[in-house]
Amino acid sequence: MTTGGITTGSAVGGERRDERRATPRSRVAFPIELSLPIEASQSSVSLPGTSPDARAAAQVCDLSLSGICCLTTRPIGVMTQVGLLLVLPEADTAIDCHGAVVRSRKIGNRTSGGEPDEASGEEQGPLYETAIFFTSMAEPDRIELQEFLQTAREHAADDAL
Repeated sequence: MTTGGITTGSAVGGERRDERRATPRSRVAFPIELSLPIEASQSSVSLPGTSPDARAAAQVCDLSLSGICCLTTRPIGVMTQVGLLLVLPEADTAIDCHGAVVRSRKIGNRTSGGEPDEASGEEQGPLYETAIFFTSMAEPDRIELQEFLQTAREHAADDAL
């Protein structure tokens, strides 16, 4: 719920808290692809067990014009620069943007029956909540993301009735 610029909600776990955000976030769920530039993959904050320009699958929890919260199977160091490929549901184009990791914390473990980890093929293992602040996005992509978020908020409001 948004009242006077305060959005109430949480990315995962169902916990509720008040938040002040410049741009409201929408709870959405769809897969995305993260990539690390060569210099980040060679540092100590890269995804373990990956090569330069590594790619990792993630699952979106919530999304706003300023950033994204997603679930990953590996920790990513704070301030790591990442590339993101967002293929928005029901959209015919992909948004290619960049961001900086602002949080990556272990929130639990995956259970069997889920999607296998791309690197290991395993269905079990740690699960991380990773928050990324967008640092660059082309203006046409920003407009498309804004329209997607507006539609998502309208659908959420309709579902709440």
